[in-house]
Amino acid sequence: MLPRSNCFSCPDYSINARIFGLQFGKFRGQSFPLRQGLPLPAARPLAIIETGRPRFPAGKGAAVLILERTEPFMNSLETFTNQLIQHGTDLGAKLLSALVVLVIGLWLCRWVIRLVQHSRALDKLDPSLHTFLTSCTRIVLYVLLGLNVAGILGIQTTSFLTLLASGSVAVGLALQGALSNFAGGLMLLIFKPFKVGDYIKADGQEGTVKAVTVFYTFLTTPDNKVVTLPNGSLTGTAVVNYTANPTRLLMQTYTASYDAPVEKVKAVLLETARANPMVLADPAPMARLAKHGDSALEYTLRVWCNSADYWPLNFDLMEQVRDAFDKAGIEIPYPQMDVHTR
Repeated sequence: MLPRSNCFSCPDYSINARIFGLQFGKFRGQSFPLRQGLPLPAARPLAIIETGRPRFPAGKGAAVLILERTEPFMNSLETFTNQLIQHGTDLGAKLLSALVVLVIGLWLCRWVIRLVQHSRALDKLDPSLHTFLTSCTRIVLYVLLGLNVAGILGIQTTSFLTLLASGSVAVGLALQGALSNFAGGLMLLIFKPFKVGDYIKADGQEGTVKAVTVFYTFLTTPDNKVVTLPNGSLTGTAVVNYTANPTRLLMQTYTASYDAPVEKVKAVLLETARANPMVLADPAPMARLAKHGDSALEYTLRVWCNSADYWPLNFDLMEQVRDAFDKAGIEIPYPQMDVHTR
């Protein structure tokens, strides 16, 4: 420890004593000059710093020392403030650019979507396919716009795309059946093996097509039942479209007795067919002997009609041929067995 007299040799010691709390009796916290050799009051001895030297170098004031001690902090604060202003300016510019791109992008997306909705080329497609293509266009445009805005803001989209791809694979495995129906629906809507209103037979079911969606096809059976067929199964099986063409061939089989002349039976069949207005004249109706049965001769009647008239004509001809046979005296036999006894 330095001698006490040396501790007070500094001419500015009065300032130092006031700032750092050197206390002298009742003059605590006050400043007064001290000279070398002046005895200290006995009541309250000076709290001497036991570092072996004065805290402040001789010749420097407290204010100067405080400035020197705080200068690194002030420099750091100034650097931090400048960096904060710079980052804020950059962020503001990015936000403004992203906002401009977002507004213009939304306008362009709506314009393209309206263009797709009112496209004359797409109007020729099935309404379900047209709606599906419009929805896909909307989703793709909005996703691309979102990625562009994120890139402007400095958000890394690579990890997002990787996560999206991984999620797509997982969802694809979980929804394998639904995706199969989805792909089948696209195939049906694009290639159109049948359309709404057609009478088809597929996967063991038959009926009139009421709706074709992306995932399912709905049929109405002749007895007014609704059958839902997955599109995935329709694309993997044979589909019979009975109304794809405007006309259809109606084939009926009739039996007549062996006693009835063949030409007479054929003439009655042709006359009855030509008298029905639903039978087309071209191709002309045709009647032929088809088979020698056990108890009767079988005749085949072939007539052409419009697809919409197929079932009404089928029932009308059966009734009309029966009446014509009765008028012509042609017997319609039924299976019988002759038993001879000795």
